[in-house]
Amino acid sequence: MINKRVKNELGEEVFSQALDIFMKSAKKDFMLLNLYTESKDYTNAKSTSHKLIGSCLAIGIKKIPTLLRKLDEDLKKRYYNPNDLLEINTMYEELKSYVQQE
Repeated sequence: MINKRVKNELGEEVFSQALDIFMKSAKKDFMLLNLYTESKDYTNAKSTSHKLIGSCLAIGIKKIPTLLRKLDEDLKKRYYNPNDLLEINTMYEELKSYVQQE
């Protein structure tokens, strides 16, 4: 779920703080992404997905950035597949569970 290399490079304490900051910010961003896509606000949805891609990569989160990139490409065409968004949300929920267990 999370790239251990990033964790090792940052050190346990810094990584833990960075992950905590990410999770607080991501909660809002994932909620906004859902609201924007459901209301067909493709400009803000694309901006939010792009922001989340960078945040996920910075903290070393795997798989979610790939799904977000696909959504990002679809949003450029002013379209999205609800199943893709469902998969992203499922991965985010799994990430939350993983972080709580750590």
